[in-house]
Amino acid sequence: MTSGDPKSYRPGQSILCRVEAQEAGGYAVTVMPTGIKGFLPSQDPLDIGRQVPATFVCMNGDRALLTFAYMIGTTERVQLSTSSDSINAFSVWADSYPTNMKLRRAIDVVMPSIDGNIQTMTSNERTLAELMKHIEDTKFTGCLKAQNEERLSRSAALLFEGRVVGCIYGTKSPKPEPYTTETAMYLMIGDLKQDGTEIQLYTLPEEIILSMSSLFLGIPIEGLPVSNTPVVATGLLQEFGKRGQTGCLTLSTDGSGTISVSFVHAGEYIGSFLVEKQQFLPSVELPLQLPGEYDNARLDASFLPNEMISESIQYGYIFHRVVENFPNVPQHLRG
Repeated sequence: MTSGDPKSYRPGQSILCRVEAQEAGGYAVTVMPTGIKGFLPSQDPLDIGRQVPATFVCMNGDRALLTFAYMIGTTERVQLSTSSDSINAFSVWADSYPTNMKLRRAIDVVMPSIDGNIQTMTSNERTLAELMKHIEDTKFTGCLKAQNEERLSRSAALLFEGRVVGCIYGTKSPKPEPYTTETAMYLMIGDLKQDGTEIQLYTLPEEIILSMSSLFLGIPIEGLPVSNTPVVATGLLQEFGKRGQTGCLTLSTDGSGTISVSFVHAGEYIGSFLVEKQQFLPSVELPLQLPGEYDNARLDASFLPNEMISESIQYGYIFHRVVENFPNVPQHLRG
């Protein structure tokens, strides 16, 4: 039996918790029988007082981060792992929390370089190994973009301290909607392994990378009102501020796709990226005038649990491990 000491829990461990109250993106819970308080993300309604099975991710202070184990075999695989708890905690989170990203325009939603300092290259048989070494050795924070004319594909990976914290891959055929996260990483690696792929590598502020990564690895806030967008957005900013959270707000329409991406880091709004203009606005105000320029503009939001950017987790996919696993993935994910 697990003791009341939070240090006795391990990533991937199956536990039982009691639902106490609703929070943005999920529920406050109590871990049974130890009484440890925790947060359980859920896109489905849960009855207050109900006891539900969950999977332990990590502790941050005296609060536990939990999740539902959606991926068959996640718990068993992680418990057999020889990696550190901080690496295993991320594996549990990445495997068990399905992405629900609502972005269009593929890599256009990823900010370009702010300072114009871009490393460019064309891929050959040595490029991927050299890139991987540089990104990991320098703990690179920024963006890696690739474009392959033969496959009519474009892709972008968000990098935080040398690890991948988001990835998007778009192609005109056979799937017009972009692939995201793990699937996108393997498809992008396939392009990087092919001669002739055009590559860009540039830095971006840590605050923007972490904020935008919530679109890929964070928790979507469901049930936002479809009207009165300025009031709703302001309320979200206030809630992020009170909780010191890192997250993103996006404005989009069915016809125009994603209009803007707004960044919040540690509770502070730091600016917005206008997708069509490819312009970053480091402003104290959200670009809330945009909905008036479009019909049926929709506000979406997502956030990272504070545990994701704490010492409890090594946040992000380890680049060389993704590359090493590339030969083992199904052929359709290798391009």
